[in-house]
Amino acid sequence: MANIQKTTKVVDYVKDNFKGYYLIEGTPSPDLIATISTRYLVDTLKLQKVAHLESPSIIPIIRVNAGLVEHPIRIYASKEHKLLVLLCDQVIDNNQMFNFSETLIDWCEKKKVKGIISLLGMVPNPNSPQGIFGAANTKKVYPLLKENNINILENGLISGVSAELMLLAKNIDTVILLANPGNSTNFDSAAKLLEILGKMFDFKINTQPLEQESKKIIGALKERMQQMYAQQNPVQPNTKPEKGQMMFT
Repeated sequence: MANIQKTTKVVDYVKDNFKGYYLIEGTPSPDLIATISTRYLVDTLKLQKVAHLESPSIIPIIRVNAGLVEHPIRIYASKEHKLLVLLCDQVIDNNQMFNFSETLIDWCEKKKVKGIISLLGMVPNPNSPQGIFGAANTKKVYPLLKENNINILENGLISGVSAELMLLAKNIDTVILLANPGNSTNFDSAAKLLEILGKMFDFKINTQPLEQESKKIIGALKERMQQMYAQQNPVQPNTKPEKGQMMFT
């Protein structure tokens, strides 16, 4: 019987280190804001694929692009902008979040990555203002937020991979950029995130086609996520999803 993989690991395609780079992390959440932002960033800037992650949380549903299969969790790089982007087509299982985040941080430390920026959508709250908010694992990162006109998140709860990265990244500056869509669309929030990242890393990106281009892939991504949740949390016929189970519409 073949050995079953128990841990997450990174498979490098290049031997380069990435000293001084920032990693943009965008693992999927129900709002899909991070997914929209990272995929559009990778496609528009035509970033180079430099690694992929293998994880026990990956299920056998893969993307095919121009006749070639793509690993569900990939890392891309831009030498010009000293930027790395983690693009993830699948939700990370709750039981694997610690191991996934720890492996990613270990890789960043090995590659001399300067910092991690985690993208996340906020649950719309009529009592909180619309816009982009920031939080960090150390106050020394505050200048990065303030010089880009990002409001500090005074109070709130953060969960998932973003939270694990915050807790585990002791030697790497880690920032979370949270988009509160308010009454706007998730595409508008993704566009605002991309504009802020463009200012941070000195690139210009046209976000006008973002909604049109993203809609082409979001449908397929939602379908894959539905299949994932169906496998991880089977629902019996004629029953409602259990409380807490994610469903996409």
